[in-house]
Amino acid sequence: MCTELRNSTAFVSLLEFLLLIGNYLNKNAGKTAAKGFRLSSLSKLVHMRGRDKNFTLLHALVEQIMLHEPGLVLFTTDLAAI
Repeated sequence: MCTELRNSTAFVSLLEFLLLIGNYLNKNAGKTAAKGFRLSSLSKLVHMRGRDKNFTLLHALVEQIMLHEPGLVLFTTDLAAI
């Protein structure tokens, strides 16, 4: 399972995209850029909300991926064997 995730270019790209968004938010908050993040923090995406309490960071991530990297939406097809 770990090998499939590591070898999935789409999944790795998705994580890189998430890191970019996190660094953008951190930069606006006056923090330095992160080099990575814990995979356990992915479960927090649905709990992080902005002013609109119905809109989470996961929603924002999907929106940005749809706008800038629509091919990443299909990353789960790389994981079909898992």
